[in-house]
Parts: sequence; C-alpha cells; structure tokens
Amino acid sequence: MKKIILDTGCKTKIAKAFKVSAPTVRKALSFQTHTLLAQKIRGMAIKLGGREITLNEDRS
Repeated sequence: MKKIILDTGCKTKIAKAFKVSAPTVRKALSFQTHTLLAQKIRGMAIKLGGREITLNEDRS
C-alpha cells in the first residue's frame, strides 16, 4: 500500500487550494481514492515536499 507523507500545514494548504475537506486530502494521500482530483492533490503534495512511501501489508 502506498501513502504520501506530508506535514499538516501543507495538507491544510492543499485543502484550501482545491476547496475540499481534510478527509478528502487524507484519502487522496493514502491512495484510497483514484479520481482526477485525488491525482491532482497527490501531485501538489509531492511538489510541496511530500514523500511517497510503500507500506508493508504483510502482517502475518
């Protein structure tokens, strides 16, 4: 599972820029949504210094 790590101030800036709620940004950054808006949010997050990481889902 992928996720983009970003500080809270930048998440707020993204929410305001796209006129969306904090949960919308959170879902986009955790790849729970795959809309065009989510792709734009992730792109802006990377430009603001976010880092994309891959989480290990194997929890056996």
